Amino acid sequence: MATTKTVRKRKRMGYATIASVLYALEKHKEGQIEFPLTAQKLASLGVPQWNIFILYHTLVDLAFIRDGYPTEIFNRLAQTYQTDQIAFQAMLEDHIRDMYADALNRIPDLAHASQPQLIDAFRIYELPKQHHKMVALFKGLCREAGLPINEPEIVGTASANEQDSEIHTITLQETSTPDTLQPYTLQEVEGNPLMVEPPSNTQMNGSLPTPDYSEAEEIGKFLMSLFELPKKPGWTEEDRTWWRLAVSSKAEKIAQLTKEHGGMKP
Repeated sequence: MATTKTVRKRKRMGYATIASVLYALEKHKEGQIEFPLTAQKLASLGVPQWNIFILYHTLVDLAFIRDGYPTEIFNRLAQTYQTDQIAFQAMLEDHIRDMYADALNRIPDLAHASQPQLIDAFRIYELPKQHHKMVALFKGLCREAGLPINEPEIVGTASANEQDSEIHTITLQETSTPDTLQPYTLQEVEGNPLMVEPPSNTQMNGSLPTPDYSEAEEIGKFLMSLFELPKKPGWTEEDRTWWRLAVSSKAEKIAQLTKEHGGMKP
């Protein structure tokens, strides 16, 4: 009787930029990350609010952080980062082959795999709308490990030459003014978090429709659903940690908005 091989499917895989991951690695090497890691501590390192949730769960998915603390592999990679390239690349390659084993089993020739082939291999992971970003991070990690990989990058991802400038941009985000740094919003609660930009200044200069306050009831239902999510069966402590990070990143703005409109006394 023939047996069917069951393919192990990871619940999710991180999709932060390679520059963000390397920035966290550099800060850990310099001893600038205080543990246990929290949203506030990431923000204090200059990580912009819209990227805190994404970077945190990427570090968890890569097994760099567990229960808020660095893992052995994260410590070892940090120790050799930019000082012992041979040891760093050897450790990172082993870790990539472990973390991405399921996807790699679906890629017959990594050095010559096309972008569509890589995207197809990553379909075993959840969050399908983020597969292209997961692939971009995977390719960035492969580059850092010295693994041969086909190089046409998908539109919107940072090339190796752009990483230094992107890391520098991260450090500048904290000093940007509200006029120069536009916030991002989490559009979806369950499933796939989609980061969308607010209207541009050009759009805001045009005429805007009169607000429909009849939607307030729907917004109330949305908020109730949001705060009920952590109580759902099957939620792990990691899920709750990600939820707290996502909500806390917007809590200050919500509180300020409520205060300004008379819903909360100063």
